[in-house]
Amino acid sequence: MEANPETVTEARLAAFRAAGVNRLSFGVQSFRDDELRKLSRLHGADRARAALGERAPPASTTSASI
Repeated sequence: MEANPETVTEARLAAFRAAGVNRLSFGVQSFRDDELRKLSRLHGADRARAALGERAPPASTTSASI
């Protein structure tokens, strides 16, 4: 399942896990705000980092890629 760092929430991650999703791919192309703006990404670098942090419990059994 792919998740956008701008729209992912703890509740959404828990719902994914409850539905049987065990692998997430976060659409993080960069952790640099200037590059993200050039790519027209909705999220900034801080939001991307926060989204990755949100996959801690209750979604801790889910693996993730970026």
